[in-house]
Amino acid sequence: LLFSCMFIGGCAGSTAGGIKVSRIHIAVKAALQELKHVVHPNTVTSLKIDGRVISQSIVLEVLVFIGAYFMIFFLASIILTALGLDVVTAMSAVVASLSSIGPGLAGVGPIQNYEFVPGLGKLVLCFCMIAGRLEIFALLALFTKDVWRK
Repeated sequence: LLFSCMFIGGCAGSTAGGIKVSRIHIAVKAALQELKHVVHPNTVTSLKIDGRVISQSIVLEVLVFIGAYFMIFFLASIILTALGLDVVTAMSAVVASLSSIGPGLAGVGPIQNYEFVPGLGKLVLCFCMIAGRLEIFALLALFTKDVWRK
């Protein structure tokens, strides 16, 4: 349960990283709406939160963000595991870095530190910390050639 909560990070408007409660709320409502659409394929529905209609483009952006978050999480976890960290330590270090929440579990728990993590692993965790703090799309945009054109 604690590990699952680490993915949330913070609430909307928070400077913490993570998926955020508002994005999870939109994703869950979109999933429930899709389930209703499977049962009743001819219905036309709109996603509403607090009485306001959420456009499909916003729902798509939220789902793409969550997908990118988990892609970075899995890739970074695999890299740290390949560097010799155990699975729990690697995964919790990555989610702690991505969500800007501080300590992880196991080897990077509240009474531990990141000293034993190899240099490449620290670079991966630094990337995760920056991605979590700046938002993933802003950081990933730096790696596109359109940003660097005059």
